[in-house]
Amino acid sequence: MNGITEQAARHITEALREANIQGDGCARFVFAGNEAALRVDRQRPGDKTFRYQDQVVLVVAPDVADACADCTLDFQNGCYRFI
Repeated sequence: MNGITEQAARHITEALREANIQGDGCARFVFAGNEAALRVDRQRPGDKTFRYQDQVVLVVAPDVADACADCTLDFQNGCYRFI
């Protein structure tokens, strides 16, 4: 994954806040079977990180980041999607 849009970062930040996730909690982009998902997690060594307003909001494991290397995560019309 090469980036996230401001809309995606803002939505993730709002979701973390609404779920009362504090400290170093963030979203993790994962593949779950044949689907992609966001899970609450913490940054791990080797993760690719994406920041918004000086905080890590999204982390991606190296193998997942490589699998979607040419993709940017976006959020529009209530859905996450790659652009």
